[in-house]
Amino acid sequence: MNGNIEREILGDWVDKGYSLKEYDDHVVTVVYKDKELKDKELAAYPQTVATTTPAVLRSVYQRHEARLREAVEVTP
Repeated sequence: MNGNIEREILGDWVDKGYSLKEYDDHVVTVVYKDKELKDKELAAYPQTVATTTPAVLRSVYQRHEARLREAVEVTP
């Protein structure tokens, strides 16, 4: 995906290791690059559906980021 379009859709989430990946079958996946620099696909959406909006894609990152914070905040 074009970096400018990705930045326009995701905003500052790009700087936190999040990105989008397009497939030939018109599917876009929400991706997170973990600490080992491995891509982890978090969700997949059809590009042709009108409900797959930038806000929907960003919500995946927000939920993932919240889960990451929960894991850090857990203490024995």
